Amino acid sequence: RDVAALTRLKQAADVEKDRAYPLVAIAIYHQRTGKLDKAREYYDEAAQREEKSGYLWYHYGTLHEQDQRFGDAAQAYEKSTQYDSTNPAAYEGAARSYFRLRNWRKAVQNYEFAIHLMPDDPGLYIGAADSLEELGRTQRAVEYLWAARGLSKHDDKEVHDRLLRLYPKLIESEKKNVPEAE
Repeated sequence: RDVAALTRLKQAADVEKDRAYPLVAIAIYHQRTGKLDKAREYYDEAAQREEKSGYLWYHYGTLHEQDQRFGDAAQAYEKSTQYDSTNPAAYEGAARSYFRLRNWRKAVQNYEFAIHLMPDDPGLYIGAADSLEELGRTQRAVEYLWAARGLSKHDDKEVHDRLLRLYPKLIESEKKNVPEAE
């Protein structure tokens, strides 16, 4: 069936010479079967046809992320959000990539865009909290974790462990802000 599907997609690509979609579908197939170089060729050809495709750039970002090319992944995801600002997965992909690049501010920014579009996903709040922790913004990180806790099971160990790690930092931060008694 794969051969038949690929044949049809190639026929569609030949007919729709200004559309990226059939080439992206072929690239996704090669990406999922582990042929990353072949997938990259199809993504490149799709980009030549229809550069302003959020769909194309999102999937190209997944390839770069899979290949651990996080700078390229972040750029592809950013392009995806430029052409389709309604895809929370593109913002989340950008956030993950920026986190791997240790660009905490861009990671937080993209997590916040994703949260705006998909406010019921606790993983987005956890990612934002981890990025905020790296920036030293402990109180805001705790607020995001409490939001995640409210969305997930109350016995979510991942959220509890993070809160327990952040509370001592929050207490130290507050001690520094207490005015001295005269």
